[in-house]
Amino acid sequence: MIAESTSVNLFKVLHAGCELRPGRDEIVAADVDFPTDRYLVDSVAASRGMTVRWLHPDAVDGVTADELRKVLSDRT
Repeated sequence: MIAESTSVNLFKVLHAGCELRPGRDEIVAADVDFPTDRYLVDSVAASRGMTVRWLHPDAVDGVTADELRKVLSDRT
């Protein structure tokens, strides 16, 4: 398969996800994600006037459904 870099694809999917729900102004992401991924989340949020809600999951177990339930809202 030939494709653009992972970072370019993540940038595109973040923008596409934001387009799916116009009017929402939050992105939820984990602060343990790869540094470049976190930078892209910040960049997309800033360019769209959105807020990033950072999760602080356990590095081994990752994000749990309970953690997500606590932060998801009609704005996400």
